[in-house]
Amino acid sequence: MDNLSTLSVTTFDDIGKYHDYLISNDTHKEKYDGEDYECGPFAKSDEWHFSLGEDWKYHINKYCFRDTFIPTNNIWAFGDSCTFGVGVDVPWPKMLGANNMGMIGTSVDTIARMFSSIQYLQPMTNKTFIFFLPDHSRFCWPDRDKQPTMILNDTKDPRLPMYVSNYHSDLEELRAINYLNWIYDNSKNNNLKVCSWSETTQNLCRQTLPEECIIDVNFKSLELDYGRDKRHPGVETHKKLYETFKELI
Repeated sequence: MDNLSTLSVTTFDDIGKYHDYLISNDTHKEKYDGEDYECGPFAKSDEWHFSLGEDWKYHINKYCFRDTFIPTNNIWAFGDSCTFGVGVDVPWPKMLGANNMGMIGTSVDTIARMFSSIQYLQPMTNKTFIFFLPDHSRFCWPDRDKQPTMILNDTKDPRLPMYVSNYHSDLEELRAINYLNWIYDNSKNNNLKVCSWSETTQNLCRQTLPEECIIDVNFKSLELDYGRDKRHPGVETHKKLYETFKELI
């Protein structure tokens, strides 16, 4: 539950706690010693299974994010694997010269918490924040003794299955709206731009945030190819994303 509370992040060295996939991966555990390191595909990942060698490397900085981290950078990119750049050598944040805060397999709530922590530790103004969000239905749930958190109701009620289904759908949207509002509140006096590769989440962004914060993009029209893992955006797609996002700076 360490990454579910912003109170556990008291210095920039703690920011990496939010990058669940990376810090729990065997490759990271083997390579990381508190400083920058380079590695090939992450152990057991799709890319790892497809890989024919390690003639390329990911550069992971000491804060557990990709590429060089510059605290005073004017451009910050937030998102999931599509921002991190799984399967490509040069992701769109690097093309922009941005701090790449993309986290593999992350969720909207984790991104919002990390952003809140960063703004608390190092309040920023007059920066450009680009959020390329995952689908809002992806959320982190705390475990209790290896048992997933569950919603308990009257199991004798025949309406329970329908109630639980509707509850989850409504809850996911409500939480996404709350986290989008949190991101907006933490970005005052900055250039905030938000979009999602998910059509449903993109629609939620449009309904929740001011028009000037929305990146009006149809990701399907930008998805030109795939990376080395055959799943995430490829080289040409990242170039297209760069061309789209550079207009916002």
